[in-house]
Amino acid sequence: MYFGGRCARRGYDKLLHLCSLESDTVFVSCGRPTPSDEAFKYDVSALREALQKEGRIFEVDTPFLPDNAFTDMLFNSAPFVLLPYDDFMGSSGVLVQAASYGKPVLVADLGHMGSLVKRGRIGLCYKNRDEADFLRLYRILCDTAPHYIEQARVFAESYSSREIDAHLSRCLLGSS
Repeated sequence: MYFGGRCARRGYDKLLHLCSLESDTVFVSCGRPTPSDEAFKYDVSALREALQKEGRIFEVDTPFLPDNAFTDMLFNSAPFVLLPYDDFMGSSGVLVQAASYGKPVLVADLGHMGSLVKRGRIGLCYKNRDEADFLRLYRILCDTAPHYIEQARVFAESYSSREIDAHLSRCLLGSS
């Protein structure tokens, strides 16, 4: 599953290509194209059309989902969430959202996301920009995703409003 704006920096094209290689895979995507992304200069329409003809792509073009039941359906339909962001050093709300559904993630091995995934043991990290390693770890995650479910939920709990409130209270009282 892919959740978010479709742009080159987030690896949307990589996921379409991966789905085309894996005949038993369905690509679930929620987001919309990001035409302002200057790196999004390639055409993925032929690949999308081929997957549509095979019934192996489900895309919803929307920036926000107004119905929580629909978001639940999307996350519950996927065994894990792929976040192949190129050269990305920050974090991702989708990573925390995936964890809240008990979904492991596959991310690049750098930056804050890579660190969170390794430390929390909530999925796997591939070598940044290494599509062969991404594919290899994708196949491993297909077989091992259930092993990460409980850790993903524990990780997500650390981002709950209760935990954030407790952390802020400790900071305000001078102890962190």
